[in-house]
Amino acid sequence: NEGMVNFADVERMTSVLIIKGVTKALPGEKPEKIGFTLNITGQSDNSDKKSAKTDSIWKVDMSIDDQNGLAELAVKTLDKKIFLNVNKFEVGGEAGNALKTQLAPMLNNWWVIPMGEDNILGKFAEEQSKLKEIFSQTQFFASATEDGEEEINGMKTAKYRVEIDKQALKKFFLEFASVADNKLTPEEEVAMDESLKEVDFSGVVWVGDDDIIHKVKGTVTSQPKQGPVSSFEVDYTAWDFDKDISIAAPDGAKDFNPLMLLPLIGAFGAQDQAAENVLE
Repeated sequence: NEGMVNFADVERMTSVLIIKGVTKALPGEKPEKIGFTLNITGQSDNSDKKSAKTDSIWKVDMSIDDQNGLAELAVKTLDKKIFLNVNKFEVGGEAGNALKTQLAPMLNNWWVIPMGEDNILGKFAEEQSKLKEIFSQTQFFASATEDGEEEINGMKTAKYRVEIDKQALKKFFLEFASVADNKLTPEEEVAMDESLKEVDFSGVVWVGDDDIIHKVKGTVTSQPKQGPVSSFEVDYTAWDFDKDISIAAPDGAKDFNPLMLLPLIGAFGAQDQAAENVLE
């Protein structure tokens, strides 16, 4: 828990986050299986609370039964601007090929979205500051069992198998929702309690000699009495804490027009409907 608190104080780092998820429908329902893998690799500099800097690559692979799709985006935030570059976009079938043709002018170009003074990044920075305080006061782990030592990116670490404190996690979510102006109703709190009963957590954390968590790996499984079974594997590693990071705006970025995303929104809308059919 102390390692988590110290991690919240880190302002600059390099990190990799990998999330793999799969949802299986009840027998006879379609789609039978939805899966995805999200990989986010990059650097971040939060030393300026009003203008955080990030430089990351987002890779997403998604499958709905025998239909597959993937996307790769480069994302930068600095100087109250978001820079986007869609490096790759693939969706199976004839409809996917047509969509890729429609989006061709957008691919492999840097686009800039100015956020202005009263922008979402500024709001996020304010929420992040409040969230950090909540985070530092939360004791996420109910127990920890030491399981050897490992070196991670040059840092000697102690490995621990941990159990999550579900009530502490619930309290964290409730306070976070309140900070984000999305306070839960009493009925939603009851639903959260019921959901947590159906969720199992298992995890491992690595705490460095610097008393900071450097790696977290875990599995979340949801097995409700009714409905689909879902599982998620999370693997997060961070290093180069508070070392100098240089993030610069890309050359030749063009002003972004949201209308360019209309074909993409239509395609993912169809996939979202299929996913909702399973989740319902």
